[in-house]
Amino acid sequence: MIGLILISVFLGAIGQVLVKYGAVNLQLNFSGSYLIPSILGILKNVPVMCGIISYGVSFLLWIKVLSKVELSYAYPMVSIGYVLIMFFSLFYF
Repeated sequence: MIGLILISVFLGAIGQVLVKYGAVNLQLNFSGSYLIPSILGILKNVPVMCGIISYGVSFLLWIKVLSKVELSYAYPMVSIGYVLIMFFSLFYF
């Protein structure tokens, strides 16, 4: 089960980094007539969509993990994700 926990944490971290990478290039304005073009811009942004998918898969794996192990065992491993995001951010941003 430790492997599934680590994969979930890694995919969550990658998802966050990809969303950040894609969001830098977005021009968002959610007011009035700009709402639909802004949403379409998000949907057309490959890094953002890959990040959302990665984060979604991470979420599904996390549900599987929580169905098998105690939260007190699994949740502390989420902190690994914060460390991964910090290192990825140092190299890419």
